[in-house]
Amino acid sequence: MKLDGIGDAIVNGASVSSVMVPDPQLPSNQPAHDETYALDYFFLRDSKFFAATREDHRSFRELGEPMPIRNSFVYSYGYQDLMATCSTQVAESSRWTKMSYRYSKFHWQLRNDHCLVWDSDVVDGHSEVTALRAAILSGSRFKISMLDEDGLWNVLPADLINLEFDGSKFNVRTSTAYIPALIPDSGSHSKGIEALEGLMAYPHFVKTNIQVIPIFLAIFSDGTYYTYFDQVALRRFRRLMIFASGSGNDDPVRVEYI
Repeated sequence: MKLDGIGDAIVNGASVSSVMVPDPQLPSNQPAHDETYALDYFFLRDSKFFAATREDHRSFRELGEPMPIRNSFVYSYGYQDLMATCSTQVAESSRWTKMSYRYSKFHWQLRNDHCLVWDSDVVDGHSEVTALRAAILSGSRFKISMLDEDGLWNVLPADLINLEFDGSKFNVRTSTAYIPALIPDSGSHSKGIEALEGLMAYPHFVKTNIQVIPIFLAIFSDGTYYTYFDQVALRRFRRLMIFASGSGNDDPVRVEYI
């Protein structure tokens, strides 16, 4: 699988934030201001990807009004400038627009702040766990990069890693992303992206019937895993890398986009 510089960095453990200026020509974005999101979830094919925030965002409200629903923001790289907002509180639909319609400036800010502590891509598909154990015992935070059977890289924070006292067996449970179902669906992905392109109109979000789904992985050191939706059979990953926080060259790298 071919990845460009930013995609390769993400798969190899870089942390990423979006840094942007919401378009001040839109009344809702006034006065002009800078803002940033931490991007925790990535889904990469070839040199393209979608990046998602946690489902934590809420709009401001007037006091006395109901609390707005929580949302996640999804940005793209290499997919016709598309972005989306979605929420499990309105799971039957997601809303799409273009990044350049909503932001006058946008760039990706990368930090090499994690190091590789386990990699399945070694002889016999088996890797020693000394570095992984040391990172667990030091209280590190973890993320995983998993290449699934369909050729999609899933880059997700780890919620919990269990490593057995004796031997090298472990399992990983990831945090859960909430994204439009179109993103991981290898069957309808390309046609769906093309169809969305024809719906875009400045400066609005377009409501679609693309559902919001959870992405969760339970991964095992024997090369198997299951997803949120699997009920019977285990799947097999092509590659798994585990990264721990707290080391690496933390100098930020800026990647311009808009």
